[in-house]
Amino acid sequence: MPANKPEWERLASKLAEELGGAACLHPQVRAYLEAGACRRILVAVSGGADSVCLLWMLCSLRESYGYELRVAHYNHAWREAASDKDAEFVKDLADRLGCPFFEETCTDPSIPHTETAARGLRLAFLRRVALQNDCSSIAYGHQANDVFETQLLRLSRGSGTEGLAAPKPLHVFPDAPTHMRPLLLLSADAIRQAMGEAGLAWREDESNANLEIARNAVRHQVVPVLSKSMNRDILAGAIRSQALLEEDAAALRALAKEYFSEAFASAPSLAREALRRHPVALVRRALTEWLHRHDLLGSISATAVDNLLASLRSDAKCVRQSLGAAFVVANEKTVLIDRGEDTATLQNVYTLRCGEALKLPNGGVLSMARVRVDQALQARLSSRLILPETEAYLADLGEESFRVRGWEPGDRFRPLGAPGEKKLKEWFLDRRIPILERRSLPIVCNQCGEILWVPGLPPANARKILTVTKSALRLTYEPPNPT
Repeated sequence: MPANKPEWERLASKLAEELGGAACLHPQVRAYLEAGACRRILVAVSGGADSVCLLWMLCSLRESYGYELRVAHYNHAWREAASDKDAEFVKDLADRLGCPFFEETCTDPSIPHTETAARGLRLAFLRRVALQNDCSSIAYGHQANDVFETQLLRLSRGSGTEGLAAPKPLHVFPDAPTHMRPLLLLSADAIRQAMGEAGLAWREDESNANLEIARNAVRHQVVPVLSKSMNRDILAGAIRSQALLEEDAAALRALAKEYFSEAFASAPSLAREALRRHPVALVRRALTEWLHRHDLLGSISATAVDNLLASLRSDAKCVRQSLGAAFVVANEKTVLIDRGEDTATLQNVYTLRCGEALKLPNGGVLSMARVRVDQALQARLSSRLILPETEAYLADLGEESFRVRGWEPGDRFRPLGAPGEKKLKEWFLDRRIPILERRSLPIVCNQCGEILWVPGLPPANARKILTVTKSALRLTYEPPNPT
């Protein structure tokens, strides 16, 4: 049993009392918990007030609903000592509440410090931990302010109903744990006031005050002005709009799935006549779903989707539009994807010799050279300025040649600084490398078949250059010129 159980139970009860108990949870989440299908929940906790409040609330209700809790924290290591203190705080809290704790720290210096990259890494970690621990759901601490801020940010991007309906209180995925957001009806102020009344601590992230980050600017500059100018509860309005938009998005998706079942079944082609005949709102959903299922949506802009949609619905007899490394082609009857894989995919095993350059079928050039590890190179390696897309250094073990091949299902790799090995596909997903690009990337291996480098990722951790390393193998990759 956790230490000081009476004390944490008293604090959890105090917080629940301040917030109104289970009634403060979003009705969709409450119904989900009452149905009893959620036996184990993974709680994503950053250390901030919202996620800490969520953990305390779920602890106060776990006996009522009969679920178990696990706690996960992803340390992006962007704030150095402060990031480590966040992780330590969450671990101590999980121990105090009797919840198993899971943590991962980002050790790859080449990952950009952006909200998009952070979200991708965090999501991959949370889903992996949830699956490994048989957690059917992942709980997040999003609240009402997050809903309104997201709506404003996505309006500026030109999002439709599905984008404006986020974040959803309950998001069910076919092949991943359900995402739940129990606190969406609560404001940030209400959460902090209740936490203060209950005497509960949390961590403050000083980067949240950085107004160069768009969400922070919206939070600190735009929302206060709107709140002062409007004679109404703007957060309540945002929550109502989110619910209505979610209803509309679900209805439109259901109709699109009914009329374009082949698009939702990853069919290799679509009937163009149907794309012309049905309402554009349904066609847009079917087309984006089809592109998504063929792993093409992430490589094109919203404008490109608009142009493709207009072309396919036009009177043009033939359509051919680039989606990066692939084309969507159409005649009067059929819409197809032309990947041009014969030249892009590495289908054979090639030999890369030291001191030589290897021209690949995709038009790229891979080179290897032996170099001396001096102070200048050590300083460059420490500077984190080496781009993993085009350059890598391996500790020299005396090899004169490496094998080069294409990506194969089941390939596993541990890049420099990573805590462990995982499938290359997972690394590609973390880095948001499109599937067409993955198929053309060269995989550099030693003669035993161990992967040493993949452009876009750091080199193998096993070939790390140490302070005592005297010689290294420099690998460079010149990607093919875009056509």
